[in-house]
Amino acid sequence: AYYTYYYINYVNNDFHYHQPFDSRDIARLSKDKVILITGANAGLGKATAKLLAQAGEASVVIMACRDMNKCENARADIFNDILNDLNSNSNNDVGNSNIDVNSINNHRSDDDGQLKLKLQQPKLIPLQVDLASLESIQELAHNLQQYDHGYGYEYEYDGINITGAGTAGTGTKVDIVINNAGIMAVPYQLARDSKVEMQMHVNHLAHFALISLLAKHSLLSNRARIVNVSSLAGSFPFLNLNDVNFEHGFRATFRRYFGTLQSIISYGASKRANLIFTHALNDRDHPHHPFSKCANVNMNITAVVAHPGYSRTSLMYNGWAFAPLFVKRFFGTNRLGSMSSEEGAMSQLRAALDIDHVPANSYVGPLYFTTGRPVVVGNSMKSFHHLFWSFKDADVRKIAADLWKFSEDSIGGLKFQDDCSL
Repeated sequence: AYYTYYYINYVNNDFHYHQPFDSRDIARLSKDKVILITGANAGLGKATAKLLAQAGEASVVIMACRDMNKCENARADIFNDILNDLNSNSNNDVGNSNIDVNSINNHRSDDDGQLKLKLQQPKLIPLQVDLASLESIQELAHNLQQYDHGYGYEYEYDGINITGAGTAGTGTKVDIVINNAGIMAVPYQLARDSKVEMQMHVNHLAHFALISLLAKHSLLSNRARIVNVSSLAGSFPFLNLNDVNFEHGFRATFRRYFGTLQSIISYGASKRANLIFTHALNDRDHPHHPFSKCANVNMNITAVVAHPGYSRTSLMYNGWAFAPLFVKRFFGTNRLGSMSSEEGAMSQLRAALDIDHVPANSYVGPLYFTTGRPVVVGNSMKSFHHLFWSFKDADVRKIAADLWKFSEDSIGGLKFQDDCSL
């Protein structure tokens, strides 16, 4: 009853945060932005890249993927889907042999609500990163330092050759980082570099290291926004920084005999860490605040967190390693209380773009927990999506400091530090 009262009271009092958010907002708010998405070859990451490409206003969308073949294929799929949609929803003759990229109009709604498309410069740029490897994360940061907007592309659609070329540049400043990549409920394994349980490494530590490097090397723009992607699984108090690896006492026994449950708990713990990391990035008065360590990092950088509810993505098949195939198929296809990957991606897109309605440290998720339009459901430490296991106000700063120390100790030389030289 209390939970229902809290929810109704929230909806009534905070309706300001529940304004509609659709493709027109994506186009308007992403204009001229450089956006980096990790795990962009599948699931929510691919859907996010597609929605931004459809909008056609971002300067660059960097698709950071572990497998470059899958990344290139995902990029081709996105262009193929967009051009197919254009073919079926507009009066443009896609079969015209004289078509080129510059002949396709801006993607925005006209008075008739018809969507038009613009593909005139490189929108989707694939770059490689293996989040299980700290060395690979370093390489991504160095590639961004050397990055040139002159990346051209050549794409064939229905027998028509479409080519494009960007404008030359001398590097890039990232406006938005969407820490989307993640693994879920995988068999127990320690990451080689950090010696930390693999889900905690990939889902939290890798993104911690990435933001550290982007900040150290001045690769974030003046008003950059960082979006951490959490989960409803982060609602539960599973995070134990004293024994993340389940190596001591009862937790070691639990892992040995209940490995399936341990993998679920570890996933929830990593998603809980995403919430705390978001708070820590915004706590500017705390001595552990990362951007106070480097004088060349502007203080206007903000962080928010989002979750996709129950989205039917490839993670339903690739995660849950212990589940039988029929269970994976059910959760991957069930439409009751769920959303498509593109609908699920709207939460992280709103978190990334809608700075007027989504202030720093906000938590964005579906209005009805697992489904619904993206709304601000609270903040990283307390929301109606983790009401019963929210963080106590008195403990928040200590929890954030403890996670920060654990993270820096785990990633070693990639931590934020006073020496911000290249």
